[in-house]
Amino acid sequence: MSYSASVVIPAYNAGAFIGQCLEGLARQVLTSFEVIVIDDGSTDDTATICEAFARQHPELSLHVIRQANAGPASARNQGIRLAQSEIVVFLDSDCVPRPDWLAVLLPPLDKNPALQGVEGQTIPAPGKLSPLHHYVENKIGGQHWTCNMAYRKQVLLAVGGFDEGFPLPSGEDIDIARRIKQHTHDTALLFEPNAVVEHILLDWPLSKHFGRAKTFSSMIRLWRKHPGLLIPEKSSFLDLTLNQLKHYVFPWIRFWPWLFKNPLIFAKLSLLYTVWISHTLLYFARYYREAHEPLIIQEPLK
Repeated sequence: MSYSASVVIPAYNAGAFIGQCLEGLARQVLTSFEVIVIDDGSTDDTATICEAFARQHPELSLHVIRQANAGPASARNQGIRLAQSEIVVFLDSDCVPRPDWLAVLLPPLDKNPALQGVEGQTIPAPGKLSPLHHYVENKIGGQHWTCNMAYRKQVLLAVGGFDEGFPLPSGEDIDIARRIKQHTHDTALLFEPNAVVEHILLDWPLSKHFGRAKTFSSMIRLWRKHPGLLIPEKSSFLDLTLNQLKHYVFPWIRFWPWLFKNPLIFAKLSLLYTVWISHTLLYFARYYREAHEPLIIQEPLK
């Protein structure tokens, strides 16, 4: 069968919300697409939920692939390998596409052969937002996050796929967009604000939020691969560290009104940002080593 697109979803312990994601795909007005869920070594019922959904919705060409845990870059690369369409669309397991999502996201690629990728808009799902919720928001484009991004399979293969050397689920999507822009002379990506997915509001415990400080490793890798992307070119590792600390301090200041709205949330935020800053300083020597070790590129599809 010929598909207009292959939707690739990496999933790790997504049992609590991936059903909503699949329901959104089942409601698409455009129907000639396949869905490839890569269960990246989940320890919950992610794969079971997806397989049951496939049986209940035979009209949806849903394939569930299990692999040992290797991270979202590896899972997306596996999806690229298996994709039967010339267009590969990336969606996250905690996002719900609107019914016209694919019908809006794909036409620019059909109309313009020179275009290599289309980025959609990502907004928080309806609900009462708190600074402690985990969600993604991209209303102006230029982020190229793979919670809502379509590429031609040919260009993904040409640049080698996602770099599996990124240690955590952070930065690998920015990296591949940068490499595609370099490969195509910076003219091949478009932002389509009407192709909307809603990011589910996830009420993470503080313990899970704490781990996000480790994504500094991903920023180090981005900084080394793409000088000038995060901070001015020829900046030092110390400049990068100071930039990281600024990203921790500025939101803290921005959330100051929560002291009066909800003192408990403000107290948790204070603890969270204190932990992030302390983590960066405590592991400064380790991060310094990462910044000076030989850079090994892992783009396995090249």
